[in-house]
Amino acid sequence: MVKTTRTLGNKMRDTPSLNRMPAALSVLAVISSLWSMPSHGAVDRQAANAQSAHGDSWSLTLAPYVWAPDLSGSVGFGGINVPLQLRASQLFKDVQTGGMGYARWQKHDHFVYLEGIFIDFSANSFAPFFGQSVESSLRFGEFGAGTERGIKLMSRDARLSAYGGVRYTRLKARVAGNFLNAESVDRWIDPALGILLEVPVADRFSIITKIDAAGFGISKNHYYSALGVLEYR
Repeated sequence: MVKTTRTLGNKMRDTPSLNRMPAALSVLAVISSLWSMPSHGAVDRQAANAQSAHGDSWSLTLAPYVWAPDLSGSVGFGGINVPLQLRASQLFKDVQTGGMGYARWQKHDHFVYLEGIFIDFSANSFAPFFGQSVESSLRFGEFGAGTERGIKLMSRDARLSAYGGVRYTRLKARVAGNFLNAESVDRWIDPALGILLEVPVADRFSIITKIDAAGFGISKNHYYSALGVLEYR
């Protein structure tokens, strides 16, 4: 059984800790710290009901999605920490190509998930980097497993999930201009833990809240994110 969902109106506010990142990261390093990418908000609440009708078979949820981050934090580049206060419109007008998707296999209350993000970014004069030319590409993947339980929340049948996984990030970045010239390719792997709460609000709509953290001082980075999603099924 395969189900597809669409995630709408996804808005994020996050304050990542990026000062420990290597010297040649561009602004897309901030994006990679968001969970995130991911949007585990694409999880289909009806999968549990479908499983009861299909015995012990696995159900599959496929969900392309988009998110629009507002960013607050700093990024290290060329030995310099640059403060960032960015609206989503400032970032996405310079995104050349990109895609985001989530897949989840579930049996009873247990699930395995796989998530991927790719973004190619290019700006000839990027204001947050003092008008420098910025080019960057992000490749992100997360694989993990978790469990979910049904709970009552304000008389509604909600679903609460806890999960853990491993994130792989590859970031290629180049900054050029009068102020700074630098280029690098960085790769890192981070452990991640998170929780997700899904509350149906109408027949085809749910509100999903996701909070996660990664790194924990074990790997190169440490960061956390909070994500709110309006899901249309």
